[in-house]
Amino acid sequence: MVAPYPNLYSKIKRRLNCLPEKTTFRGASSPGVKKGEFNPIFIILIMVLLPTLIRNNLLSYYLRSYGTITIIILTSLISKMGITGQLKIDKYYFLPNQVAKGKEIYSLVTAGFFHGDYGHLAVNMLGLLFFGSGSENLLTSKYGFSGHIYFTLSYLLLIAFANLISLPWLYKNKSYQAIGASGGVVGLLTSYIILNPSDTISLYFIIPIRANLFLLGYLAYTLIQIYRPQVFKKLTKPNVAHTIHLGGIFAGVIYTWLIAIQLGIPFLHTLEKFI
Repeated sequence: MVAPYPNLYSKIKRRLNCLPEKTTFRGASSPGVKKGEFNPIFIILIMVLLPTLIRNNLLSYYLRSYGTITIIILTSLISKMGITGQLKIDKYYFLPNQVAKGKEIYSLVTAGFFHGDYGHLAVNMLGLLFFGSGSENLLTSKYGFSGHIYFTLSYLLLIAFANLISLPWLYKNKSYQAIGASGGVVGLLTSYIILNPSDTISLYFIIPIRANLFLLGYLAYTLIQIYRPQVFKKLTKPNVAHTIHLGGIFAGVIYTWLIAIQLGIPFLHTLEKFI
């Protein structure tokens, strides 16, 4: 019998800022910190989170998630190189118009390793840490060390499928391009909530929301932003790729179905519990 995800809310509050996905125009410079400018956001996050992790014996749990930690380190290093201008990111953007033509297919994955600024990167990596670790530990409980490899490959596929699913909405826009890991992270978040619908998610560390209600509300919000963006016009942040977030939700459902088959979890029963 596979152990369920640990109830992390009782041990640490999670920040979920709807995982913004940055979009920009092809050829434009990345927004964010200027080259050589110091940004203390990671140090602040470590100072806030590390004592809580140690106090609740969660640090070793996360450090055992080798695939998650490796992805976080690689994404952070690559994103930093892009933000500071050490690496030109133009050719790594997800370009729906080009992908629809069978070109630059690699961008379905490479876009997930770049971010527009450190805040964008930090929120996505926090989401990956919290929800990726749970998924990875499920896989390692079944497959041992190979579970780390399976999770890493699954994460890359989640990013690719989240971008791919967004094509029907985006492929006609020749100037559209996006970067960020949000599609994959939203997929992992969706998977976590389907398997743990009665868990509690704390929005902005303050507002506790039942997990299944959060996902349903987020799905509704995303659909409204796609089809009726004027509803939240004053609250909407610019350059948020809601269609990719929607793709992440669908990709997360498929991912959960696949791991449920592998782990012997009755998926339909799981969906009934979610509802």
